[in-house]
Amino acid sequence: MNNLAAIILAAGESTRFGERNKLLARLNGKPVLTHTLETVSALGLGQVILVSGHDRQMVERLAVNYPVSPHHNEAYRSGMGSSIACGVHELHAATKGVFVCPGDMPYLPAAVFHAMASRFATNEQQAIIRPSFDGKPGHPVLFPAHLYSDLAQLSDDLGARAIITRNPSRLVILNWPDNTVLTDIDRQEDLPGQDPR
Repeated sequence: MNNLAAIILAAGESTRFGERNKLLARLNGKPVLTHTLETVSALGLGQVILVSGHDRQMVERLAVNYPVSPHHNEAYRSGMGSSIACGVHELHAATKGVFVCPGDMPYLPAAVFHAMASRFATNEQQAIIRPSFDGKPGHPVLFPAHLYSDLAQLSDDLGARAIITRNPSRLVILNWPDNTVLTDIDRQEDLPGQDPR
């Protein structure tokens, strides 16, 4: 895992969540983003980058106790693509691949990262690895180094979707046994104990 990196996306404005930043909302006693930070920082990756934007100071403060490098995306309002590009510009040249990981997926298990890294290695570190549950594509997505230049040019709100679409022969789907690779915190009712009405 030490030849891989991760970019944790934590720059969004959480417009569908309401007045609060969803990454700062409490889940099982700690902020949503902290769950992601704990899982990713314990993987033994060579580099972990946290891309901040909205609520920069509070978001970056959560990362101080973890081996994570925060980087602020000045253009975060333009969308997820600009945050991915911001993180890619900070990658060490020696990394063979990078996990692009949304910060609002607190249930992601370490096991999915390890399984993806194993599949990446068996595909000679050239494939895009994406987990899937019940036929639905999930996250994180692991991109090979030869696509860094493409990732660095992203700027809109579609994230890396266009890069995946342009490289169908390189996409390897990892079927995952549960919905942890799909479950994010998007609205208030996504938090346990919240009234969905």
